[in-house]
Amino acid sequence: MIQLKALPQVIRYLLVGTSLNLAWFFVYLILTSKGLSPVATVTICYPVAVYIGYRFHGVHTFKLKGSAAREGALQRYVNLYISGYLVNAIILHTFHTKMGVQHGQVQFLAVIACSAFLYSGMKLYVFRETQDTDAEIKLLAISKIDDKTD
Repeated sequence: MIQLKALPQVIRYLLVGTSLNLAWFFVYLILTSKGLSPVATVTICYPVAVYIGYRFHGVHTFKLKGSAAREGALQRYVNLYISGYLVNAIILHTFHTKMGVQHGQVQFLAVIACSAFLYSGMKLYVFRETQDTDAEIKLLAISKIDDKTD
């Protein structure tokens, strides 16, 4: 269940993610209508979409500030999205190539499935530094208070 204090972040994730995914989905449909295969289209567009998503989610969804907060986050984001790409490609290959389901429908549902996976990964893995940093600051403040009382 989503904690009430996390609700604004979830709403920002949904707004940013929906906007980016709709744009990406329309690019996908345009390129496949021009004859590019679905898997090739995903392979070409995915890296661009990942980088744009990192910038927007870092700034707007998770409110990262300063280079210290971003240290290592891009690499973790890329790692997460490599996993997301593999999930997406497997879904497309399985349901479109093997089972014959129309690729636009498959990709639409894959975007929804991957979104839940990716939000969890961003929250718990990619942008965790801001939460860890806050906890470390609180622990440091508590230890300084303890030092003053001794």
